[in-house]
Amino acid sequence: AGLCVGIVFTFMTLQTLLVLWPLFVKRHYGWGDHEFSLLLLGESVASAAALALSPILQARFGTRYPRAFALALGSLAAGAAFLPQEGARHAFWHVAASLGVVFGVMLCDPGLQAEASLCLPRRHHGRVFGLFSSLKAIGGMLGNRVGTVLYASSL
Repeated sequence: AGLCVGIVFTFMTLQTLLVLWPLFVKRHYGWGDHEFSLLLLGESVASAAALALSPILQARFGTRYPRAFALALGSLAAGAAFLPQEGARHAFWHVAASLGVVFGVMLCDPGLQAEASLCLPRRHHGRVFGLFSSLKAIGGMLGNRVGTVLYASSL
């Protein structure tokens, strides 16, 4: 049950970030489409780096420590990313923290799946990974709702 909640929460956090990003950077930093497209490129690079690094960290440290690090990084970065501060220097910290959220979530996901695969018999793997996909989708839907509510309440 805790694993399921963790998956929903991580993907809800990621989706909330993606919903709030264009609204936040436009309002606080005056960014347009071009700057936001660069931000999305950074998001893709952070995701790819986390997914490439995950198996290396799991081989060296197991699944528990990289997952704990990823969750801590994602949580701290999520708190720092949306502190409303104006100016180019603060925009840099916003981008760095936002990419930290993406990196943390994407680093955590393979660890959660690896942990589940180690805890269950092989015959249940297909069902469990189907459940994971459903939980990620639920997290994404909740993230859309949470993101819009948070933004509306901040106005």
